[in-house]
Amino acid sequence: MTRIYHGDHTAHLRQQLKDRALHFGAGTVVAVCAAIANWFIVSHLDGHNRLVAALWGLNIALGLIAVLGLCLTALLYLIYRLRRPELDAASAEAVGEARARVHRERAGGPS
Repeated sequence: MTRIYHGDHTAHLRQQLKDRALHFGAGTVVAVCAAIANWFIVSHLDGHNRLVAALWGLNIALGLIAVLGLCLTALLYLIYRLRRPELDAASAEAVGEARARVHRERAGGPS
């Protein structure tokens, strides 16, 4: 009976994209929470304090990094979607060659 191998050769790429999206999504949530905290501090304290200005600057920088990271992840996902058939074929070929090599070595044939 013929064995059929249905490997998902790009699962690691999707996992990396998912991890990036979760990482930058959490960064966005932290930036929003920091903005709320800054707004609370400004509304209850003197808004012209240097510390408050520094916190706003830090918050804006964190927010920009998180949003740009999410945008980059979305771009990488689009590239992945466009190249998935090519990546699948190349990975399947590499896996097939590796399995054939292992099979030849077990059978004692030429490598």
